[in-house]
Amino acid sequence: MPARIIETRWTEQEAAISAIREQVYIQEQGIAPEDEWDPQGDAEAIYLLAFDAEQPVGCVRLLPDGHFGRLAVLKSHRSSGLGAQLVNGIADIAQREGHPTLLASAQCSAVGFYQRLGFLIASEFFDDAGIPHLEICKPLNDSAAPAIFSNHWLLGENSNIHTLASPFDIEGCLLTLLGQGPLKLQIAIANPENPLWHNERLLDALTRHIRKRHSNPLPILLGHEQGINDKPLVRLLRRASSKFDVRVHSGLTESFWLIGSTGWVQQSSDTDARASAHDPRHFNQLQQQFEDLFRTANKAREMRQLGL
Repeated sequence: MPARIIETRWTEQEAAISAIREQVYIQEQGIAPEDEWDPQGDAEAIYLLAFDAEQPVGCVRLLPDGHFGRLAVLKSHRSSGLGAQLVNGIADIAQREGHPTLLASAQCSAVGFYQRLGFLIASEFFDDAGIPHLEICKPLNDSAAPAIFSNHWLLGENSNIHTLASPFDIEGCLLTLLGQGPLKLQIAIANPENPLWHNERLLDALTRHIRKRHSNPLPILLGHEQGINDKPLVRLLRRASSKFDVRVHSGLTESFWLIGSTGWVQQSSDTDARASAHDPRHFNQLQQQFEDLFRTANKAREMRQLGL
């Protein structure tokens, strides 16, 4: 049965809305309560609240300036289309209220979802409650989007080559590209001890990817195997050993990800990188490098000891 969605205000449904946001943002994502609760914004916002029978299961809010946010759907009702219903519904309200655009700060892992709903993306990553975000925009009422918004980071389309100047930017880029659900993924990690590869959000995104997309084992190439037995990445490989084909080659000197058919992220050091969502020429060069190394690589001894 489709969810029932009502338009409401915080003062009318505070208990239901706060329970959903508490579960999704504070309990699941670990966001601090002082970062989540926004009394002034909540008091001013128009809310959509979704029910399954009598149970509140999702919400989203629209602020007076045309920004929406706090989109939250309980885990039991995800992948049902409810998130899209809520966003489309809040877009209709924004249009009714006369806003030329619908704006938001989106977690990078959700950018692919918003792109499918017609949103344009800004290119610069920023930190909100410790999580990488991008600004997003959907034109309304035949208006044009501000110039900073485009199809940035859209796999297979945007050919810009971006400089990523920090591990935070690299994480945001990878979350953005993985969140689009690419059919193909290959990973080369020169330094498996780099904290970036043990980032919980990145490993969660990788886990979601292999559950949804990979019937064949995902190839991962490591530059060495020393001292990695207790690392979070290896624990993931242990839990889902049939989903990965992990090999080691001492000739791997830099890390890179091949994403989809033309997207890549290539590190020049542990702290900076370059990336493109659509660069067939460089993608093919990295692809050849990966295949040459992977073909002559060995199964890591520590992986064999773990039964991988």
